Amino acid sequence: MKNELTKKQGQILQFIGRYLESHGFPPTILEIGAAFHITVGAVQDHLAALKRKGHLTQQAGKARGLGLSRQPDQVMIYGRVVAGNPLLSEKNIEGTLDGVSCLGQDIFALRVFGDSMTGAGIREGDFVIVKKQSSADNGDIVVALVDGEATVRRYRIRKGRKRLEPENPNYHAVERHDFEIIGKVTELRRIYR
Repeated sequence: MKNELTKKQGQILQFIGRYLESHGFPPTILEIGAAFHITVGAVQDHLAALKRKGHLTQQAGKARGLGLSRQPDQVMIYGRVVAGNPLLSEKNIEGTLDGVSCLGQDIFALRVFGDSMTGAGIREGDFVIVKKQSSADNGDIVVALVDGEATVRRYRIRKGRKRLEPENPNYHAVERHDFEIIGKVTELRRIYR
């Protein structure tokens, strides 16, 4: 996707957000270059890409004129996905979630429905923060698509067979091979009302 951030762009955007938060003003190009041990030209290229992708604004003629287009620690929340709709479609966006420690276009949040992962401490109504990726390590908690529906389960490989296992004895493992991993759960957020 043309608007996805590279790893370095995500790191620079996060650096700018943290710098703004701690200093009250943005870093200069030289300060960004020093922090990442890269040249001024490389910093300018990364900043141009971040502006083009809609993450940064810049006031012309100001050394400290960088601004964030959105909060640096916000991710999009996607709600329950109806079969047939792409999981990360704009139709499914419920809002944003603040205070997330990861950053980048490859991070999103999902609201959990159901109780299949209570043994892992994941309850209905919680938000899972997910890093988009199509593979996982044995034992990772993942978001996968099964028949077009998103599910949160533990990914296991047993005797060469891939499974999606619940963390609740009332549910059965998904032992089919046609599921698709779309991301790894990296954080859990619970909001008390």
